[in-house]
Amino acid sequence: MKGMIILAKGFEDTEAVTTMDIIFRAGISLDKVNMGDEEKIITQCQNVMWVPLMYKDIKMEDYDFLVIPGGGAVFNVLMKDSRVDDLVHYFVKANKPVFAICAGPMTIGKHGYFRDKKFTCFPSCEEGIEGKYTKDGVTVSGNFITGKSMAYTVDFGLAIVEKLLGKDKKKEVEAKIYAK
Repeated sequence: MKGMIILAKGFEDTEAVTTMDIIFRAGISLDKVNMGDEEKIITQCQNVMWVPLMYKDIKMEDYDFLVIPGGGAVFNVLMKDSRVDDLVHYFVKANKPVFAICAGPMTIGKHGYFRDKKFTCFPSCEEGIEGKYTKDGVTVSGNFITGKSMAYTVDFGLAIVEKLLGKDKKKEVEAKIYAK
């Protein structure tokens, strides 16, 4: 099993890095895919992340799931990038899971994919999206998992692990990160 997380200038640091960390701890392969044109991406908190795998070098069909973190990148890059639309359409139509947090669900909702689903996102980002907005920290609905904000990133990551590998693996990862 292999997934991709899409990263662009201004992505929210915690939502991306913590989600990647939890997925890694579960033993799931996750490629960081650069939606920009330089190998280094400046995050929302002005950190620099080296992401050499460029979008042009991937094949969507090689991936089993998609992760979309939030942050300014959603408003400034991802919502305006037709390649992101292509990714969302591909994964939804191929019945593959799509996970998005904070402003990230906007990239899915703008296409009407939450119409018969529950979802959550950062308050005000739900405007104009058809569907049942829950205001919960994490919402699981069909092949979608959505997270409300950075504060819910650990829960979001653990929900992804449970969706992909089951409750036992989630409990195993949870025990490690909470030192139980």
